[in-house]
Amino acid sequence: MAYDENHQQVASFIKAVSDGVLTAYIPLVEVLPQYKGQGIGKELVSRMLKDCSQLYMIDLCCDDDLTGFYEG
Repeated sequence: MAYDENHQQVASFIKAVSDGVLTAYIPLVEVLPQYKGQGIGKELVSRMLKDCSQLYMIDLCCDDDLTGFYEG
């Protein structure tokens, strides 16, 4: 979760579901519109991938227009 202390609100969050052994699924990454383009979502995804790096597989599903965000 990314929290904006100045405005006392959650700016972005990510969720993963995992068996803790083999796989994880990331069903949700959300960034409020006023925080988009600041790298917050990208940072949260990076941290989640690091946290799940010991797993064999990490699966993520997103809308077609968002695939570019997750490439590279």
